[in-house]
Amino acid sequence: MEELIKYLEDNFIKYKVIAENVVEIGGKTYGLAVARQQDIIDENGAIKPGKAEKLFMRNFQFIGELLTNMSVDNYVYKFGSQWYWLPVGKEKEVTLTKLRYIGETTYSGSEDSFLGVHGSFELMNGSGHYGEWVDKAKFLGIKNLGLCERDTLAGALKFQLACQKGGIHPIIGMEVTVYRPKEDLSYTVKCFVENEKGWDNLLGINKEINCENGRYVEEDKFFDLTDGLVVVFGPKKMDFNKVPLLVGHYQLDTVEYTKVDRDNWYLTNLREYIYSKLKPVAICDAYYLEADYSIIKQRLNSIAGKSTYESHNQYFKNWDEYLIELTALCKNNEDGDSIAAELFEVAVENLHDIVKRCKFTIPVKNRHLPAYKMKPEEAKQFSNSKDLFWYLIEKGIENHPEFIDKYGEDAVIERIQKEVDTIEYGETIDYFLILWDIVGWCRKEGILTGLGRGSAGGSLIAALLDITRLDPIGFDLLFERFLNKGRAGYFTDSEIIEVTLEDGTVKEYFPEQWVGKGSKQAKELKVGDNFVY
Repeated sequence: MEELIKYLEDNFIKYKVIAENVVEIGGKTYGLAVARQQDIIDENGAIKPGKAEKLFMRNFQFIGELLTNMSVDNYVYKFGSQWYWLPVGKEKEVTLTKLRYIGETTYSGSEDSFLGVHGSFELMNGSGHYGEWVDKAKFLGIKNLGLCERDTLAGALKFQLACQKGGIHPIIGMEVTVYRPKEDLSYTVKCFVENEKGWDNLLGINKEINCENGRYVEEDKFFDLTDGLVVVFGPKKMDFNKVPLLVGHYQLDTVEYTKVDRDNWYLTNLREYIYSKLKPVAICDAYYLEADYSIIKQRLNSIAGKSTYESHNQYFKNWDEYLIELTALCKNNEDGDSIAAELFEVAVENLHDIVKRCKFTIPVKNRHLPAYKMKPEEAKQFSNSKDLFWYLIEKGIENHPEFIDKYGEDAVIERIQKEVDTIEYGETIDYFLILWDIVGWCRKEGILTGLGRGSAGGSLIAALLDITRLDPIGFDLLFERFLNKGRAGYFTDSEIIEVTLEDGTVKEYFPEQWVGKGSKQAKELKVGDNFVY
C-alpha cells in the first residue's frame, strides 16, 4: 500500500484512503490487488497456502485477489514496473490501462501551455500516441499543446484532431534541420505556425527537407520561407557564435545530459544565449510522457543505430518540475535562485506571446486534392473535367466489351452509376483523371505498371479507365472498400463545429464534444447560448 501511495503522490494524483488497501480517486474506489495465491496440497492431502504467483491466466483473464473485503469499483495492481487499474466485472476483458491522468491532480501550476511534443511520428526518437499526450495535458490543466517533431509534418493532422477532440488548442510546428553550405554547418530550429501563410511556408520547408534534399533545407532558402512562422533557435545544438540572427527567440530547455562534456558545453553555450538580445522561450523537448519512460527513447535510438540518447529528463514536465530544473541549471551563479525565477518569468511570458500568435489550425473542411489540368486538345473538346470523365467511361465500355458480355448491360450500368455517385459526392473526379493520366503515360513510355493494388481493385471505373486491370465484378470486390460516402464525407462541414468566443477567438469542436463545465455537446449549441469555456 505504501508503494501505491508513493506512486500516486509522485504522479500528482489526488487520492483519499477510505479503508485498508482502498483509495478513492475521482469519486471511484480502487482496491489493491495482488497475484492469486496458489494453494499447495501436501502428501497427506492437506491444503497449505502457497506463494502469490499469477495475476492473469494464459488467456489474459484477470485472477488477482483483492486485499480487502470491501466492495470496490476497480482493481489497482502492479504489473511489471507499472501500476494499472481494471473495472470490477471486466476480469475477462482485460485491457492494461495505466494508473495515470485520472481524477484530479494535486499539481497547482497556473501555466497552461506546452510546446515540446515529439510523438511517435518522429520515427525512432519520439513516442506516445497523441491521445495520451492530450490526456496528460488535460490532467495538468494545459490548454495549448504544441507539436515540434523533427523534419516531419506526417503527424500534424492527427495531432490536431486529437487535441481538438480533447478540447485543447493545437499549435502546429516542426523542428527543422537547416544547412549552411559555406561552413558545412547543420543546426536545428523550431518553427511554429502563426497563420495560413506560415503553414504554406512550413509545407515548403518540409518539401525541401523530405523531397528535394532528403535531409535539410539550405539556410538561404529557409529564411525565404519564414514569413508567418515563429522561429526559435536551439542552444542544445546551435553554437551561439554561429547564430545567423541576433534577434528573435531561443529555447530555454532544462535538459540535463548524462555525459559531462555534453552537459558542460550546453550550459556554457546557453549562458551566451541568456546574456544576448535573443528572447528566451520556455520549451522543453519531450520525447516520452513520463520520466520513467526514458528507456523507450534509449531503445528506439538503439534500434535506429544512433548513439544520441544522452538524457533521462526529456519528458512532458509540469511547470513546477521545469522551475526546479531551471534553478539547478543556475546553481553555479551566486544569485542562482533569483536568476532562475527571473528567467522563468520572462521565458513563460514569451511562451504566452507565441501561443497568442499561433492561432492557425489545418483546414479540415475542404479537400486538398490537386485539380486535373486538361491538355489543350482536351480543353477544346470538353467544357470541364466531369465531361472528360464521362467520355473516358464510355470509351472504357467500348474498349472492354467483356464486362457487358459477362454480366449484362443493366448490371454494368448500375455498378457504374453507383460508383460515379460516390465519386461525385466525394469530389474525387480529378483524382481518377490524374491517376488515369499517370498510368497512361507510364504505359506509353514502357514503364511497367501492375494490375492495381489495394482496395482500388474494387472499382469498375478504375478498370474501365485502365488504371487497374482487374475484374471487380467477377471477383466480387466491394467498391465500398475503396470509396464510400461515409469516408468521402469525413471532412464535410458537419464534422467540425465552430464556436466564436467573446474575445473573438474561434474554437473548433467535434459534434460529440462537451463544451465548458456542465454545459452541452457542441452539436446542441445554438446562436446566443452562453457557456463557460
